[in-house]
Amino acid sequence: MTFIASVIAKKGVALIADSLVTSSLPILHHRKFLDHLAAQIPNAGGEITITPSDISGLFEYEAHCDNQILMIFQFLLMIS
Repeated sequence: MTFIASVIAKKGVALIADSLVTSSLPILHHRKFLDHLAAQIPNAGGEITITPSDISGLFEYEAHCDNQILMIFQFLLMIS
């Protein structure tokens, strides 16, 4: 979550902004995908079939932080 607050100062207003955003995205790791393919080879008889549900089951949700400082500046320019 991006936090933006204005603080009343002695002479004017100060803007305080925290530009880090934590979100969770589905990630498919290359190694996990290759391991899945390697596990299919003995049963495949030369041909590997992968269904959409196989692939979707390989995704993991991982949290990561993004710096949203550019979006904050664009917002400030828009409202000024």
